Amino acid sequence: MDAIREEIDEALRRSPSEDYGQFMTVCGDIRSRLGKMHALRKAGRKSGFNEMKDEVVLLFLQLKKLNRLDKLRIKDTRDNLTEQRSKVDNIHLQLQNLLYEVLYLKKEISKCHEFKSADESLDIVERDQFFREAPSKLIQSLGESPYDEHRLTLARLDWELERRKELTKTTKDKLKVKEKICLDIGAAKDKLNSIRPILSNVVESFQPLIRQFGSPTSLIKDNHPNCEYLSHPMYNIYVNICAMSVPIEIKIDGNIEEAKVLQTQNPRLSPLDIEDFSEQDGDDRKGKRHRKSRSSQKKDNQKRIIQPHPLSLHLIFHLDNPKIELKIEFFHIIHLGIITVKVYLNMSQENHQSDILNAEILSNLFPGDDGLRSPNPNNDYLLESLKLEKFDQLIPKIGRPFKWAQALGGLSFMSREPGELDTVKTFCSVIQKIKRRFSSRISLHQTMSDLENGIITLPPKLMSVVFPKLCCVIKEWKSSSIKEWRAYESGREMMEQDIIDENEFLFFKLIIERGSAHLKALVAIPCDYPDQPPIFQLIWSWQSEKTSISDCSIRNLECHINTKVPSDLDNEHEFQILALQVQKLCVAFDSLLEVEQKYSGAEGPLEFQVGRMFPRLVRGRDHSRPFLYDHENSVFK
Repeated sequence: MDAIREEIDEALRRSPSEDYGQFMTVCGDIRSRLGKMHALRKAGRKSGFNEMKDEVVLLFLQLKKLNRLDKLRIKDTRDNLTEQRSKVDNIHLQLQNLLYEVLYLKKEISKCHEFKSADESLDIVERDQFFREAPSKLIQSLGESPYDEHRLTLARLDWELERRKELTKTTKDKLKVKEKICLDIGAAKDKLNSIRPILSNVVESFQPLIRQFGSPTSLIKDNHPNCEYLSHPMYNIYVNICAMSVPIEIKIDGNIEEAKVLQTQNPRLSPLDIEDFSEQDGDDRKGKRHRKSRSSQKKDNQKRIIQPHPLSLHLIFHLDNPKIELKIEFFHIIHLGIITVKVYLNMSQENHQSDILNAEILSNLFPGDDGLRSPNPNNDYLLESLKLEKFDQLIPKIGRPFKWAQALGGLSFMSREPGELDTVKTFCSVIQKIKRRFSSRISLHQTMSDLENGIITLPPKLMSVVFPKLCCVIKEWKSSSIKEWRAYESGREMMEQDIIDENEFLFFKLIIERGSAHLKALVAIPCDYPDQPPIFQLIWSWQSEKTSISDCSIRNLECHINTKVPSDLDNEHEFQILALQVQKLCVAFDSLLEVEQKYSGAEGPLEFQVGRMFPRLVRGRDHSRPFLYDHENSVFK
């Protein structure tokens, strides 16, 4: 061990450069002696050969010692390197800890800077206004400038409190003045109501003169003599429809006598009137032996609060081929101050109601207008004050209060939510929208009837640009639901991206078959079809199930059906969007099957007979299958 220790010390003590010089010298000596030994052996001389051999051996021993010293020196250097590296790692770890602490302290400092006191959310008097309007005594209590910000804020809060107390007192005084003015207005109304019979007599005495001169008002009354007894909103609808001169049948239905009695009164109730109405019921029951139960009182209150005006207005839209009538009944719910609508469809025997031809035909005529909430925000308070049902539970009894119905009657209410836009523009736009919805639903109904029978009907102009021969068959077309749409990942993605809204779409399912292959298409048809095209979600079933998520060909086909086909269709054939989409979907299904079977690896005869020309079986970097028909060249690409 001592010899090893001494050799280690010697390796560390000696200079590597000197050892390198000695190494080169020893190597040179070995080379020269080996040369001499070679010369002696070649010359056949043996004298001096063994001595040189011993010297070479000693030189080799010297080389081994130099090598040993070098190895020891390298080992020592590696140990030092490992030790220094460990120190550097420890220092770096300490640095990271310090940086983390610095970051944490910065976050805490930023939290302190961003801290907001409760007084910051108050809209208090401005600094300049405070020094301009506040009492001098309050300003002097702050001391000399510059002022302490904390004391200044407390002073501004005190001054704000004083100002708000004064404003509250002023508000009470103004409310007293308002009540006095309301009493004066009520007295003036009573006076005007007393004059009304006199004016009615004057108008009646002038009727012969009006009929003689043929006033437009008299012409309207000749058509519907009872129109003058309509409520003001209903009369607005009636007059505007007559002024439009459109082929719409108008009818007025209801109890004329009740309408005449109601015309002399003020039927509109305020919240205060309703409270008095409830108290009056209680007073009427006092002293009676048999009082009504709470449930009976609730039913009576509900019946009276949702009671419509005695007269209702009916608009009837006609369509000769097929013979179908759209009947819209308007009711003025006087206590709620809104107009409600009930829709009926009168169809011939060969036609039948479906999911698109029913009482929901005018739902979402404008975006977000489904008629399930009252447009008058005050109705919620009215119903709650009388402890009645929620508004959506009253819809089967009174009809739907569409926003466009309020616009037709000239009623306007504040929006329930900030930023909510009113999409109903004019009277004419609403009528045109109703007529377009009626016509589009009739056309869509005919298309769906053909699909239920496995038929696709297209006009000759469209048939000239599509592949006419279909090998697949339409197995099924029926209603679906949003639950089935959400069952697939691609459908859920559309819902998450707000492409599909369950309240503004009608859902159907299409099954196409050819041999053992099936193509299921979940179809979402928007309420404003054909302004927005139907959206297809495709599920391919042959050998395995594929969707647009898992297969690029299905994804490309789905994109083509949903976007390319509707965009290429002109306005002349806009009602044939669904039929054209289904036709092109069937053609593409046949094409994909004929191409896909060549890549399936199945042996034996092909299941699907090839009846189309494919210049290329794949296209693009994703190797999508050809399904687009080029009618000019009669090939698929």
